[in-house]
Amino acid sequence: MENIGSPDNSREHPALAAYCIDPRRASPGNSARLLRDGEDAFLSLLKAINEAEKSVLLCVYSLADDATGMRFQSALRAAAARGVEVYLVYDAVGSIESARDFFEEMEHAGVHVAQYHPLVPWKPYWNWFGRNHRKLLVADDRAFICGFNMTGDYAPKSWGGRQWRDTGVEFSGPEVAQAREMFWESWRRCGMGMPSQKPAAQTAACGSLWLSVVSSAGLGRRNRIRRGYSYAIAKSQKYIFIENAYFLPGSFIYNGLIAAVARGVRVAIIIPSQSDHPYVRWASWAILGRLLKSGVEIYEWLPSVLHAKTAVIDGEWSTVGSQNLDHLSLHYNMELNVNVYGAEFGEQMRTMFEEDLKHCRRITLDEWNATPWLFKAASRVLFLFRNML
Repeated sequence: MENIGSPDNSREHPALAAYCIDPRRASPGNSARLLRDGEDAFLSLLKAINEAEKSVLLCVYSLADDATGMRFQSALRAAAARGVEVYLVYDAVGSIESARDFFEEMEHAGVHVAQYHPLVPWKPYWNWFGRNHRKLLVADDRAFICGFNMTGDYAPKSWGGRQWRDTGVEFSGPEVAQAREMFWESWRRCGMGMPSQKPAAQTAACGSLWLSVVSSAGLGRRNRIRRGYSYAIAKSQKYIFIENAYFLPGSFIYNGLIAAVARGVRVAIIIPSQSDHPYVRWASWAILGRLLKSGVEIYEWLPSVLHAKTAVIDGEWSTVGSQNLDHLSLHYNMELNVNVYGAEFGEQMRTMFEEDLKHCRRITLDEWNATPWLFKAASRVLFLFRNML
């Protein structure tokens, strides 16, 4: 995708004023590149690590010890060997199938490694709930926020992977400082001390885009991403396009989508036909009836497992990241999205969505009504336990 943005320090931006719940948290002067799929994203992530000269900060939910994970492990070890400060945070649950030796090899090579919330109660900072679901890479002065885990499921077919459908954003500019701070927050939450030589926190303006790195973590910020979503939905005038892997939205977003259709906004949502957590898909079937009756368009992605978490509203507000529209993401997990304001990037998001529609099938109200009552009942029961899905 094209890298968007030319220098501009203006504090006035109509998209920011119209769709951003808190403009003070956005910064101007950024450039961004949409990473539409694993083919583009994995090559870009690996290239950034290989080209880093000062620091590499990687936070990931799942880092596998398969062929894909070994590529990234080798890149991280090589970066440390050439004098780059390399830090890694991985989630204990997300990476539970990876051997401990896999991470110890990186530690022996000079990579600073932290496990988020170990599952054994005799270890400090252990916890069963509230996973670190963020996917973040900061390599020197460029950052990546995405939904990709570093496993063969997400890797491109050219790597021998299964290329699950996902999306990311690479960006440079002042907002990289906020992305960097989100990594150090994850590091501190592992009980790790801060390095004596913390990388520089400021990055010069290099584009015209307004960006906002938005996180959810803990009581103070657990609803920040959801509130931003709800606000942009409420301000929509033309269309709302959403792709989401686990579609179990809370009442604010759910009712906001129905209200948007009532005032003439086109609302289209792509959900999985194949899922790595099929019970979430079954539970979401319980809420589709009312959405379809209200005029919301629902589509199923057919080619592969859908893992993306993206939205574009009116071509002016775009979001990409790790945030699912389910209870765990909205209330418990540490999540990270990047919101991009303006038509330049929004047009790319709209084009991507409409291209994806060509590989979907539409779910109709007649189809939902014809669903066997036993399946509807089962989905309703699962929906009642949505807070644990």
